[in-house]
Amino acid sequence: MEYNASFGRKAIIVKYDPDFSRFKKHRSGWYHGASLAALANLGEKKGYDLICADSAGVNGFFVRRNIAKRELETLSAEDAFYPQKKRLNVATEEQQFDVIKHLNFEDGG
Repeated sequence: MEYNASFGRKAIIVKYDPDFSRFKKHRSGWYHGASLAALANLGEKKGYDLICADSAGVNGFFVRRNIAKRELETLSAEDAFYPQKKRLNVATEEQQFDVIKHLNFEDGG
């Protein structure tokens, strides 16, 4: 699942809006989706475990718990997290969130 690394390690999401356009919400385009921690919490509720994230800081990979427990090591969102490499060329993790932190977020816990 694609996560928004600009949210850092917080368990937060952007509320669903069928007409959502990330660049209309904020010129940076960094305000969208869900954090890896929020997705890991959702996965846990749905019976999936986080097993890794790609090193580009874009995708988290989940496997059904009944398979993961037998075959794979599961990780916490904190341990699996990578910042998004392309965005690091523009701003640090902290700077990315500082730009959008005033916008509306929901708890992804």
